[in-house]
Amino acid sequence: MIELGGNIKLEGFEDLPKEKLIVIKKIIGGFTKEISEKDSGFKEILVKMENSYKITIDIKGTKDAKSEIEDSNLFFAISLAIKDAKSKYL
Repeated sequence: MIELGGNIKLEGFEDLPKEKLIVIKKIIGGFTKEISEKDSGFKEILVKMENSYKITIDIKGTKDAKSEIEDSNLFFAISLAIKDAKSKYL
């Protein structure tokens, strides 16, 4: 598991190439910043990747939200999961 800043956890991303991981960290970091600025009760976010880019996002805060998307393109799957999680949480 990779922890970023104490309130972001990435699970299943350890074996990705460094250049992909850097982009993913930036995407998730920006999303987390947006959530934390809109919800003072935000606690943490867990982003999990399983086989063939099944992305699960769990947000804990004022309320909890979970999104699960699977796609053959990693960045598209993350984008869709973020959009879905945002619509459920905010």
